[in-house]
Amino acid sequence: SQAQTGSGATKVDWQGLDRATGYFLSVIGTQPDGTVIMWSSSEVALQDSLMGQYLPGAEVNRLVAAKAVLPSAARSCTVPKEVISAVETPMLMMTAFADDADFAQPKPAGASASWKPEWTVKVRYKSGTMLMLGEAGQAMAALQGGMSDEAEDADDEAGVPAATPAPRK
Repeated sequence: SQAQTGSGATKVDWQGLDRATGYFLSVIGTQPDGTVIMWSSSEVALQDSLMGQYLPGAEVNRLVAAKAVLPSAARSCTVPKEVISAVETPMLMMTAFADDADFAQPKPAGASASWKPEWTVKVRYKSGTMLMLGEAGQAMAALQGGMSDEAEDADDEAGVPAATPAPRK
């Protein structure tokens, strides 16, 4: 959720993810002359944006310690008034990072001590979202939250085709 503070900044709140090890938020928007404004939740200067990246767990831990990524316990972040008021439609992007997981082909029963798996996989997890901030974002959230189940049912009855595959011949 988002709410404007008394100072004009925008406070963004979220529910935590059980497996998250850190969060990174950024805001991007343009001014009428085309100038691009970017802001991030990092307390330190970063060479690259962390948005969209799959990072190893150890790197996320390092970035949390360096205050470049918010810790897993974080549940809110405040975007400064200067950022919100500087752009026409500020877009917030948020990434939650999680630890890696390693998987390998299970060792068959009776396999020799020299047996090696044919395959191994390393999985890096992340979750992301994006939303408009400020008045436009609050209006959009109100519109989405205001649609009743009856209105959704009416749309279904209005002849919108169901997403079912065609039968095979």
